[in-house]
Amino acid sequence: MKILINTPVYPPSRGGIETFTEGLADELHGRGHDVTVMVPGKSGVALGGHVRVISRRQWITHLIKLLRAEVVVNSGPAMRSSWTSLFVRRRRVNIHHIDLTRTAQTNDLRSNLKTWVFSKSCDVYVSHELQRRSGRSGLVIHNFYNEVPDNANAVIESQRRDILFVGRMLPGKGVDVLLRAFAESANVLPKDVNLVIVGEGPCLADARKLAEYLRIDQRTRFLGQLPQNRVQDCMRRADILVVPSNWGEPYGLVVLEALAAGCRVVVSRDGGLPEALSGHGTVVEPGNTAQLGAAIRSLVVSVRTGQMSDSLRAHLARRSRPAVVDEYEQLFREVVAQSRRWKIDRRRRRH
Repeated sequence: MKILINTPVYPPSRGGIETFTEGLADELHGRGHDVTVMVPGKSGVALGGHVRVISRRQWITHLIKLLRAEVVVNSGPAMRSSWTSLFVRRRRVNIHHIDLTRTAQTNDLRSNLKTWVFSKSCDVYVSHELQRRSGRSGLVIHNFYNEVPDNANAVIESQRRDILFVGRMLPGKGVDVLLRAFAESANVLPKDVNLVIVGEGPCLADARKLAEYLRIDQRTRFLGQLPQNRVQDCMRRADILVVPSNWGEPYGLVVLEALAAGCRVVVSRDGGLPEALSGHGTVVEPGNTAQLGAAIRSLVVSVRTGQMSDSLRAHLARRSRPAVVDEYEQLFREVVAQSRRWKIDRRRRRH
């Protein structure tokens, strides 16, 4: 199939949409499909020369690719990156990573325009919670995660001590809640249990100041933004990953990555996080410092089994990149078939 993927963000920028779109393009190309990615910035070649990347500025090339594409995929639908796909609405697939109208503060003209622009196409949501919030029909295909490669130098179970946070330092990510929960528990936790914060963003400076104010700065390490292999190393050394968000997380790939790396996971009951966890960890109420602290203390004193259950193994297998792309590949074939049938019917009506 000839597949054109529109996206508002793409590597070297890093985030959930970027990681997913890059992996989707790479996997589809590896299966023999002709894949082109359209991005806001410069053109080039990504993924070791596998996938063509074109800029929206190259409007002639973009238009040619658009008209020739059998399927047009909007990964993270955005007006600025996807408006041209209005011309191919019957062979368009919108992958919703966030609530489409969330960027609009009110139900204004812009919000209504977005809803109209992305209507009459196939909608895919990355979680049931996101689809519920959208109030629209569509398919749910959970995002895949970055599988943690086997590592002969991985630490043994008894050496896992860190409590880990991985994510952007943004309002709503709940880092302040985690810091306060750790501070309340620090005196009763073993001295070799430390808090590790991985990520950068506008709230980083405030988080450092809060750690100092709470007098846990000596047991809190801020590592900043790390490449994916370093993040995976942190997960292999961590005992517990905490995702204390309170802004309505669409899904939570970091949950799956941590489970695959052998971490025990605590998430807040926020958005799609419990859906990603799927019963394989602890859920606390968002913003509840006391409850989060109690969950951390309970896990630290409990005995690690070091064994992955069959149900968790099956859960992760369903979220692996090949399994998820299987679902997308089947969907794209159905979209192509429906588009062809529509064209045939239209010709018949004309005659």
